[in-house]
Amino acid sequence: MTRIEKINLNSMSITEYQKQKLKELFPEAFTEGNKFEWDRLKLTLGEAIDTGKERFGMN
Repeated sequence: MTRIEKINLNSMSITEYQKQKLKELFPEAFTEGNKFEWDRLKLTLGEAIDTGKERFGMN
C-alpha cells in the first residue's frame, strides 16, 4: 500500500519570513533573545541612515 504524503496547510507568517531575512543580512542587529534592535542596525549601517525628520511640501 502506498503512503500518502501530508501537506502543511498553515499560512506562512510574513512577519517571521521578513525577520528571518533581516537576520540573514544583519545578524548583529539581533539580541541573544532573538529580538531586533534598531540602534544596532543603525550602528551597522553607519552614515547610510538619515535620522532627520522627513519633510515634504507642496507648492
